[in-house]
Amino acid sequence: LNFLPVAIYEQFRRVANLYFLIVGAVMFIGQYTDLYSSVVDPVTILFPLACVISVSLLQEGIVDLGRHRSDSQVNNHQCVILRRSEKLDAESGNRADNINRGQDVEVEMDKNYLERRSIPSTERSTLECCKIAFESVKRMDIRQGHLLLVRNRDMIPADLVILASSADNGNAYIETSSIDGETNLKLRSTANLPKELLEKTREQNSEDINQPEDNVIRETLEQATKRICRSSILASPNGHNAIENPANRDSSSAESAVNENTPASSSSNLRQSLMKRISSMAMSFSEPGNRNKSCEDDSSYVAALKSEAPNASVNTFNGVLFLPPIESNGPSLEIPLSAENFLLRGAILRNTEWVLGLSCYTGKDTKLVRNSFDTPSKLSRLDELTNRTVFYILSFMFTLIAILAIMARRNIDQFFDQLWYLGMSSDQARKWPYLPDNFEAPRWETKDETDNWIQMFFRILTTVFSLVPVTLYVTVEIVT
Repeated sequence: LNFLPVAIYEQFRRVANLYFLIVGAVMFIGQYTDLYSSVVDPVTILFPLACVISVSLLQEGIVDLGRHRSDSQVNNHQCVILRRSEKLDAESGNRADNINRGQDVEVEMDKNYLERRSIPSTERSTLECCKIAFESVKRMDIRQGHLLLVRNRDMIPADLVILASSADNGNAYIETSSIDGETNLKLRSTANLPKELLEKTREQNSEDINQPEDNVIRETLEQATKRICRSSILASPNGHNAIENPANRDSSSAESAVNENTPASSSSNLRQSLMKRISSMAMSFSEPGNRNKSCEDDSSYVAALKSEAPNASVNTFNGVLFLPPIESNGPSLEIPLSAENFLLRGAILRNTEWVLGLSCYTGKDTKLVRNSFDTPSKLSRLDELTNRTVFYILSFMFTLIAILAIMARRNIDQFFDQLWYLGMSSDQARKWPYLPDNFEAPRWETKDETDNWIQMFFRILTTVFSLVPVTLYVTVEIVT
């Protein structure tokens, strides 16, 4: 909507274009008023100026349209989020058929891990289950609290807290060349979850868990989906925020835990001030609308994230991940988060088959956008050189016009009666030379009716205006 005003403003930052606009206005006033006379019709300058500016606007419009199409392509890029299958089908959502062979993941909704591990495998089929589907959505439709699946060589669509990955121990590699220019891969990892928690939340029996001798934990996409969704609001739509668990320690302890797990640096004061502004809104996985419910009528809790307020620091992050209690009536499990567990929007996932993450910041709240700024209005060196050259030419021209106006006014005062060829004479009865006596001569212009210095200045200006060519900038752009 603001393209035309901004583009026109940029055009008249060029000295020559502004000069011709002013000269056109001077000609228009001289042509259609009695203030002074113009020797040239204003159309002769305003029409070429309009054509020249139109060509420049068309060129900028093509570039801006290409930028708009690129932004639209980025915003409409397809990403994958996790949703309950029945909600996806009810809303006729677009299921990602290339993920998990197009099959939904069946997740048990029981959260008492210790009791669940004691249930024989033959009886587990009676537990309540829900189906989790992989939905393909546009990047601009991603919201805080969504669980996202990012695949290898895909761009991170939002600021994510990494929850699982295909690599050992939940590690992932990202390339941040588009953010900080560094081409080396950076290692990111999931939060430091207790290994016993990972084992307890596995779908298999304890004896079936693939536990290598080196104690390296590996998960398939299906296993990670079950582990994460079982603790999320996807499995328990009526669950309560784990932050609101009465058995939890107070929030100040959680904040101190975050600060203790954050390496000291020169920006520690900034991080501490940000932690004071920690958001009280918890992002429950993964339906943002189901929050802040009363805990009095149910003992089921869902995982939630408590993070610092959105900021522009790309090298720091502080937050706490609250997981449901491992034991009945126990406190929620608090996992401190740092920048090592954070994936920046705009980074590229590399050497990692897939990553599951929680959308923490989206849109204008992402750190990448917070670091961006409007493109400054600036001129190229060639434009600056051209402007400077035109300014010198105009300075010389205006000085010359001023001198000519002074000389013209002095000659009129000194030789007024001799300027009969200009129609000037103080004797109104004087006959025009070289005309027959029976020819009615035009009326003589008296001395009081002649132009003053200012009027003479504008008249001469409309005569010599073409000292600067109107097609100057177009010619320069074509040549370069």
